[in-house]
Amino acid sequence: MRKHLNPGTRERARAMRAEMPKAEGLLWWKLRQSNRNSYHFRRQVPLRGYFADFAEHSAKLIIELDGDQHSQADHREHDRIRDQALSEEGYLVLRFANLEVLRDLDQVVESILRAVAQRRPPPQNSRGLEPPQF
Repeated sequence: MRKHLNPGTRERARAMRAEMPKAEGLLWWKLRQSNRNSYHFRRQVPLRGYFADFAEHSAKLIIELDGDQHSQADHREHDRIRDQALSEEGYLVLRFANLEVLRDLDQVVESILRAVAQRRPPPQNSRGLEPPQF
């Protein structure tokens, strides 16, 4: 059952999608390619009062890209509380630094797809064939 969002949540998510940092844009470009293989990644997903950078709901996987501010103590504590709330919903949170995405995008995507594969059965197309591996 779908929960109703607070007023303004959809608009804020749309605005965040329109103003993605470079690392998020690159990762989204790659994740959209994997959506063709029966994965369904979404971006700037409202969840439990937070916005997840990316989510694959069938695998209960959240992907967060962190800028430099996440190394500060107050951000680390906020991230810890947020990750705990999401894990209570059954989600696994993967965190990557923006710089990591910019330096080695393919390795980051491989890590994400491996986590998806471990958390759900492999998707099958209409003929029962498994999709190609990345």
